[in-house]
Amino acid sequence: GTFTGRAESFYNDRSAATALADGEWVHVAMLGMGGTYKWYISVNGVDAGVEGVNRLRGDGNYDIAFGQNPQRTGRAFHGEMDELRIRNAQRDTAWVAEEYATVADGDYLTYGAAVDAGGPYVALLRANAEDELPSQYGTPDAVFTQINEAVEAAVAALGENHPKATVYIAPGTYPVAKTVFATNGVNVIGLGDRDDVRITPPASSVGKNWKYRVMVFEGGLLANVSFEGHVVTWIGDDINAHKQYGATLLVYGSSSVASNIAARGTAATCDYAPNNYFRGVVGVCGDAVLEDSLVEGCTGSLAGGGVAAKDCSVIRRCVIRDNANAAHSSGGNGGRGGGVYLLSKASLVDSLVVGNSAGMFGGGVWHTGYYGSGHGILHCTITGNSTAGEGGGIYAEQTGECFNTIVWGNTASQYAAVRGVSAYPLRNCCLDAEPSASSSDSTGILYQDPLFRNAAAGDYRLRGDSPCIDAARNYGETSHGLGRVTTWIALNGVLHCHNDQTDTFDGLPDVGCYESDFWANRPTVLVFR
Repeated sequence: GTFTGRAESFYNDRSAATALADGEWVHVAMLGMGGTYKWYISVNGVDAGVEGVNRLRGDGNYDIAFGQNPQRTGRAFHGEMDELRIRNAQRDTAWVAEEYATVADGDYLTYGAAVDAGGPYVALLRANAEDELPSQYGTPDAVFTQINEAVEAAVAALGENHPKATVYIAPGTYPVAKTVFATNGVNVIGLGDRDDVRITPPASSVGKNWKYRVMVFEGGLLANVSFEGHVVTWIGDDINAHKQYGATLLVYGSSSVASNIAARGTAATCDYAPNNYFRGVVGVCGDAVLEDSLVEGCTGSLAGGGVAAKDCSVIRRCVIRDNANAAHSSGGNGGRGGGVYLLSKASLVDSLVVGNSAGMFGGGVWHTGYYGSGHGILHCTITGNSTAGEGGGIYAEQTGECFNTIVWGNTASQYAAVRGVSAYPLRNCCLDAEPSASSSDSTGILYQDPLFRNAAAGDYRLRGDSPCIDAARNYGETSHGLGRVTTWIALNGVLHCHNDQTDTFDGLPDVGCYESDFWANRPTVLVFR
């Protein structure tokens, strides 16, 4: 039949004049023509002579769809689609005709003989000769005892017809010889618990200053490892434009995920500001993700005693605990963010920020760098943090928003809970003190004790009578974009809203990083008669 397109409404269906031939490849293009919002269909480079009005986009509540009309029963494309491209650029029918003439030219595409692309590359890094790779991970292509050698071999394998490269690490301690550059999409995965696999600076530098990061990670999955025992005063291993982030570990790139890692005890002190930025012991940049991880007992001197995140990166389901960021006269951002430093469109989600301290601003979190919504703090618990300056829990400047978050029990010389330099939207948050500045659309703020189960013992889950239960906002109720960074899973692994009595997703989530498991823990009672 004829090719049909729709824009906004089925009343704007338009069909090509000529039916598509069976068994033949056809090049079809739909064009939106600028400010007039008219659109055209071209078949095999020829303008089909039909014109539609309105915007060429998904209609009503439906997503853009290809091959199946979601509103018309029985309308579907029953052939094969070889290539689909969506281009956000204005083109005309003459351009489409030229493109078709190019790809239809038999001499346009050339290729050589088929070659074996190779299978996944697998390496085993082990500290003990008796350690073997579990059979479910395959047979290792190589076995190493030094981490730099293992990772370098895996990175090289990606350039040698291997589609994937993974270094599996057996339990043990692995000092690096120099900064480990785990780049180009290589995976580095510990076998077992993260505390069983320890990556450290060179043995000769433990407890002493070593002027390098331990690892730069980009493009793959880093999981189940810990970093500890690092003392550093400056970084000499520049990587792109991110040398100022991550004194111990830098995770960067949109495909990069660091999961179930721990960073402990790093002391990063900046003694010469132009060369030493030290935003975070762990740096998360370039839209990367840090999840299900622990950063504790670290010391910084510029921005972010624990973690620093920028771009559209995400920190989710992490515990950031007992870190410190002291003020430093030579650093422009010295003493900002005892636990977390959020810059640009980075987000902090479902995380516990507790016991951190900052010399100047933001004992828990320093949040700055971007005007607009769609990023910020969502479903977090920020408590027990302190600063000698302003904003014991959060110091916010020129930034996004804060949703469904508990900011309670923090201390500061001014503004124990939230210091907003400009209007700072706070929605369905629990605070123990008035913020210094909040947006006119701030709503649902609770000024009530969240009733932690046992804060003195480090248990920040909610009691059954907490006012924060079912007091958060569903993401669908707002047009803001923080929902893009959540998985609906709280820090304790429970689905948000699961505690609704109907056991559905129709209820409201709880405020804070933990979702109450009240209903999940109730006994099931069966009555027989």
